[in-house]
Amino acid sequence: MTNSDLRPLSVGEILDRTFSLYRQHFVSIVAIAALPQLAILPINLGRLSLREGRLGQAASGPPVTVFRNYSPNDLAPELIMLLAIYGLFYPLASGGLVFGVSETYFGRATTIGVSLGHSWSQLGRLCVVAWRA
Repeated sequence: MTNSDLRPLSVGEILDRTFSLYRQHFVSIVAIAALPQLAILPINLGRLSLREGRLGQAASGPPVTVFRNYSPNDLAPELIMLLAIYGLFYPLASGGLVFGVSETYFGRATTIGVSLGHSWSQLGRLCVVAWRA
């Protein structure tokens, strides 16, 4: 975006600038949001395989309930792990998106690695903001 003057914008101008920015940098924006989620994928697959003993179930079997035969002692470590994982990776993705979009909005070149790297360097602050919200 070359027109980055700071002035009040109407709702239509905000939406127009937002969608044009997202349209021009779609791959970068999706990649910044997707990479932290790809880091979570093996952890979730491991959790599922430990919980059920296998990945998947035959289509003819009975429906699976998520908390079947689990005591609170079994669920507490898993919930703590999930909170730790999502409490770190979602602020990382959000910070990378905010940095990447702001850099492109003001006409500065940025990459996926630079955006996530900047977010990683500010992860402590991002987690505090995310946990307070």
